[in-house]
Amino acid sequence: MEHVGETVQSAEMRHHASMLLHSESNRLAQNLLSPSLVLAVLVRALGGSDFLVGVLANLRMFSKLGWPLLISAYLLRHPHRRRILSWLQGIRGLFYLLLGVLLVVISVRYPTIMLIALFVVLIVNALLVEMGQVVRLDLLGRLFSERKQTLFFANDQLLAGVFGIFAGFFISIVLRSGATGHVPLSRYAYLLIVAAFMLFISALAILLIKEPQAPLPRTGPTLREQFRTGLNILQRNVNYRRFIMTRITLPLYHIASPFYIVYAIEVLHVPTMMVGYYTVLQIGANLLTNFLWRWIDGRWGAQWVMKSAMSITLMAPLIALTFRPLATYAHLSQPAINWGFGLLYLFFGGTMSGRIIAIQSLLLQVSRDEKTLRPTYIGFSDTVQAIFGVGAISGGIVVHYYGYDAVFGLAILFALWGTYNALRIHLPPEEATATMV
Repeated sequence: MEHVGETVQSAEMRHHASMLLHSESNRLAQNLLSPSLVLAVLVRALGGSDFLVGVLANLRMFSKLGWPLLISAYLLRHPHRRRILSWLQGIRGLFYLLLGVLLVVISVRYPTIMLIALFVVLIVNALLVEMGQVVRLDLLGRLFSERKQTLFFANDQLLAGVFGIFAGFFISIVLRSGATGHVPLSRYAYLLIVAAFMLFISALAILLIKEPQAPLPRTGPTLREQFRTGLNILQRNVNYRRFIMTRITLPLYHIASPFYIVYAIEVLHVPTMMVGYYTVLQIGANLLTNFLWRWIDGRWGAQWVMKSAMSITLMAPLIALTFRPLATYAHLSQPAINWGFGLLYLFFGGTMSGRIIAIQSLLLQVSRDEKTLRPTYIGFSDTVQAIFGVGAISGGIVVHYYGYDAVFGLAILFALWGTYNALRIHLPPEEATATMV
């Protein structure tokens, strides 16, 4: 039995390392192409409107409309996860590589065509990312018990912070202004190409996993049946219901996220190269607060990580709302404004770290009594979040007609609503060692 235990432990360590390599490569690609930082600035550089900037940050919400339920139905009758996830990452890498080449070849002469190509690729990428998220989370549920799931998510966020800081400095170097005072569009192609290779590494890392034997596939339900099952789960599982009520506030809260950097550049006159340094601050906060979230999880569990993170989520839009009048009152110099606005990204990154750890852990924990329906729990949660979250697309419209203060104020209200729902989640501790399915 000891030999068997050592073998299982060795396999878990290998799986843990492989999944971390997959996640960090994927996360590094995301950091290089952050919708609320890098891509928001790129869209503006290509002549995109406030409305398009708002759409940009919410493309994943559109990809969640029904798509996760279709994927979860497919997974219920398909025994493999590893192979699907690897292919998805490889395809995403190819699309980013193609987009990088196009950005070098046609962006200067045909910015409108490039803008269309950018959104086509980002829409396809959003669909693949959402599919991969459902597959990845279900695979993690198979590989690790509840305690080790939370440990994995915490380690994932810790390493994401380490590599993300590197990404931030890399972005600041790449997006440094040229002799004309502007950033050449071709510089963004470098970020796309590097992100593509990170996704290829992510695809290869998944192949190192030996997927646990799964139950035999059964006839999969239809989309309508999946939705009905999700509604039944919502009615009988009160913690799942409160969890979803918290989740649906987050995309609405992010109605303001892509406009923080646009506001900084266009209103506060922050130079474009600060995008990289803000990325460092955001991810550095992610890294440092990781230890706080670990400590909270160790003492009280993932639900209190969520409650704590949500309680201070409103700080980012609150800083955005009050920064300009305070800077004017204090007669801050431009360098002080450039770096002072970075306080927003410290709170933004720190609270995001806690939410990411908690959301993934809680989604697996609220389904602990119905592990065979775990794909449905994941897919239905994503779909409901999208149904309510499409309202976040209105961010650009709010900015256009009512200004930045209005969109920052809405973000504060949604953060308060999410906090209220998070505080009502009450999960008992896991009573027995989880049986992996």
